[in-house]
Amino acid sequence: MHGWTHPGDPGAAAVIEEAYRPTRQEVASAEEIIEAAAREAGAQALVDGRFVDAAIVAAARRTLTLARRR
Repeated sequence: MHGWTHPGDPGAAAVIEEAYRPTRQEVASAEEIIEAAAREAGAQALVDGRFVDAAIVAAARRTLTLARRR
């Protein structure tokens, strides 16, 4: 079985999803990382000192995917 199921309150899943939805700051950071990766291939450092590599870009994509779910 994939995913999370709960035999109790049917609204619980929506509450849990909302609690784990990325914040505006997390979304903005993910967008900045995706934009940087689009400008230049390979590992790089952003102006604020954050390191960006393929794993960080993949995590940013997951963050944006979660943020767009409704």
